[in-house]
Amino acid sequence: MHRTEHDGRWVPRPTPAVSLRAVDPADESFLRALFADVRGRMLGDLPLPPAQAAALVDSQFHAQASDYRRRFPTSDHHIVVADGVDVGRLWVDRRTEEIRLLDIAIVDTHRNRGIGTVLIRGLQDEAKATGRILGHAVDVTNDAGLRFYARLGFQVTGRLGDTHWLMGWRQAASDQASRVNTAS
Repeated sequence: MHRTEHDGRWVPRPTPAVSLRAVDPADESFLRALFADVRGRMLGDLPLPPAQAAALVDSQFHAQASDYRRRFPTSDHHIVVADGVDVGRLWVDRRTEEIRLLDIAIVDTHRNRGIGTVLIRGLQDEAKATGRILGHAVDVTNDAGLRFYARLGFQVTGRLGDTHWLMGWRQAASDQASRVNTAS
């Protein structure tokens, strides 16, 4: 695990394959295309002309970003880079009691290569080190996402309206006990 010197926050393991960089204004077109790639499929079943579908995706993209910035003003928004190519985004809010994964998205061409697992494992390492819960909300229709998070040890902790499952991960009690035993 690799930590920054100034604040102890997790950053990806130092490998040439996956890294993070802060989002900047020049990333807007990439982020919008990523949003369309991921969320556009959900909207693809709507009987809309292409121009209206694109306008809907664009308005949803801006609404989500505005909502996250308003509700989570100190959150960290990063571009995920794999082999020198921008392949996704990771948006995380670090609260006192919880690390909240707001959004993780990987472009279709780079999914199922372990990038998401590396990112989640890094956040789990940070949660372990700081004694916090790692939380996330998953769309109730996202069966692949639910399986992914369950495979990484997340459990359903509740429901957010009719649209999302609340999921959480915390260090297992057996892990905590072994950490206490090895520390003495």
